[in-house]
Amino acid sequence: MKQKIWCLNDSEHVDSTVSPVGQGAAENSESRSRHFSKPKNPAWAFSLSMIFWGAGHLYLRAYRSGSVFLAAMFFFYVPLVSLWFFRPSIGRLAADTGIQSVVLLVSFFGFLTLGVVCWFANAVDVYYRAARLRASKFRGVDNEYLPLVFSLAFPGWGQFLNGQPGKGLFFLLTAGAGVLSVVLLAVAPLAWPAVKSGSGSGLLEACLVTAVLVVVLSSLFWVIGVYDSFVSSKELYLEKLRRYPADNAMLRRRALKRLFPRLNAVLGLLLAVSLSYQLVPEGYYLQVLQKCRSNAISQEMKIIPALINRTIEFFRR
Repeated sequence: MKQKIWCLNDSEHVDSTVSPVGQGAAENSESRSRHFSKPKNPAWAFSLSMIFWGAGHLYLRAYRSGSVFLAAMFFFYVPLVSLWFFRPSIGRLAADTGIQSVVLLVSFFGFLTLGVVCWFANAVDVYYRAARLRASKFRGVDNEYLPLVFSLAFPGWGQFLNGQPGKGLFFLLTAGAGVLSVVLLAVAPLAWPAVKSGSGSGLLEACLVTAVLVVVLSSLFWVIGVYDSFVSSKELYLEKLRRYPADNAMLRRRALKRLFPRLNAVLGLLLAVSLSYQLVPEGYYLQVLQKCRSNAISQEMKIIPALINRTIEFFRR
């Protein structure tokens, strides 16, 4: 006599051999495998956030962080544009209420610094978020010319596209210091008439001299960063690192080398500056310096004319 086996196909039936914990682990493993099958690109996430704050977070589906950064971008640019268009009215209002120009300058500069920090923070944060979501380390974009183009647009951008965030952060910070210095040089003359006869004139002059030096250094680092991003994108440097164990001394030296600009780029830039100095007549530099000294003396400055005098004496030796 044959036995009949009855099979119940109940959709609500749960196999007792699989525990809820095991089901959760299986679902997490399956979702993790689906997540890593199409990893997000850290370079594109960083680029989106450099253009629009929070756009990279939205690309990673981090909607809460993306919304916060988008709101921060709105509350940064709207007051900035309003200050630019209504600057005459704001100046008159400050004069009527007795607010000093130095206070306005410091407040504006602090607000601008906070905005630049927020801009860089949102881009760097989304890069590391996207990198952590990948199953393997990000090796850079496949196109060898894109890092060059983006480094020309803004220093450090190309290094992030090459998968070198440490070096890219260094160039970003130098560029941020340069941007703030340029703004200080453009805005400080508006506050100078109010402070030139007070105790804050010396401090403002020192800030202007520092800003000039920072602008020069950041411009040099910009050129170095462009060259570095282009050369790094053409090399399979990260692929060569796989041949060495993690505790190898050569690996540590090469990893440290990736954090600094290339020496040949620095030497080439210094050579180009030296050649340009030799090709341009010496009298041209003296005329420019003398004109700057005359303008500084007419504004009743003290520190800047003294520094220009020393520079002129150095050229004449």
